[in-house]
Parts: sequence; C-alpha cells; structure tokens
Amino acid sequence: MCIAKIDPSAFVHPTSLIGYGKVPEDPMITIMARARVEAFCIIEPGALIDEDVVIYHHCVVGRRAKIGKGTKFVDRVRVAADAIVGRDCIIGGNVSERVLIGDRVTFMGEMAHSHTDATIQWGVTQEVSPVIEEGCVIAQGAIIIGGIRVYRNSYISAGQIVKTDVPPNTFVVNGRMEPLSRWRGLIRARGGWIDGVYCEGQ
Repeated sequence: MCIAKIDPSAFVHPTSLIGYGKVPEDPMITIMARARVEAFCIIEPGALIDEDVVIYHHCVVGRRAKIGKGTKFVDRVRVAADAIVGRDCIIGGNVSERVLIGDRVTFMGEMAHSHTDATIQWGVTQEVSPVIEEGCVIAQGAIIIGGIRVYRNSYISAGQIVKTDVPPNTFVVNGRMEPLSRWRGLIRARGGWIDGVYCEGQ
C-alpha cells in the first residue's frame, strides 16, 4: 500500500484521501511543512506537495505530480499524473498529464491534447504536453491545445484558444499576439526573477 510522509506542521483534512495504492511498489506521498490539504481532496501515490502549498476543497493531485512551494489551488482543480507545477503559482484550471508550469504562473484556463487521431484508444498515446514558462497569466476560459510553449511573462486573455507557441512578453487578445509593452502597464503578467534580473512582467 502507498505510504505518506506528512510533516507535523502540515494540515490534512480528515475527509481527504491521501494515497490509495494497490501494490507495494506505489511511490511514497510527501507533504511538506505548513502545507494545507482541505476537505474532500485526493492525493495520489508519488505526489510531492512542497512547503506552504494550499490545496482547497475537492482537488486531485495525480500520481507523481510535483507541486512547488507556496502554490495555491482553487476549488475543484485536477493536476494530472507527472505534471510539475512551480513555486508561488495560482492554479484554478485543470492541468494535463506531464505538463510543466514554471514559477509565479496564474493558470485559470484549461488544457487539451490535440488528439489528431480519434481512432486511437483514449489514454494510450503519449502526446507532447504544454509548457508554460515563469511569470505567465492564463486567464479564465482560455484553452491551451497541444504541445505548445507559452514563453515567460506572457498574458493570454480570457476565452482565447491557443494552438501555437506564444513568444515571451506577449499579450494574446482577440486572436492576435501583441507585445505586452504596447499596453503600457494596463495589462501585466506576473514577472519575477529571470536569469538573475528582475522583470516587472509588462
């Protein structure tokens, strides 16, 4: 059965399910200092929940997923297997398998595999998953499709459908990509330390 290592300073609500391993080889769950797992959550085998993470009600953290320090989940979020979420993120949308999300990302959208061959049984293919780099904002209802990369400090506005890579410091709005600087601070990504230099995200 799956074994969990939970720091004494962490909080896990008694209605949450921490592991449900079926074989002895299921990897250990680790929940680190001051993390909070609220009511009716599922933490699957091998998940790593770093320090100061807050996971609100009805969330699922998939097998071997890694959640970085200080990240917060909104209610009813699922992070699928093998996804990696960086530090100080805000996650309010479902995250697909094997996705990589950098530090200080706000993700409120959705993700979908391109699923170009509908004759293949669901769950069999290993499609390339999206990468969202540090400091980005993916607003409510935006959809990231296929194995694309959203480069650092970009902002995808609400309801956009994105199927191609997004360059750094870009604002995606009304189906167009524009330099974020053109908006003169009215629209700002989250920014942060990039390669030793602090970027304001605008």
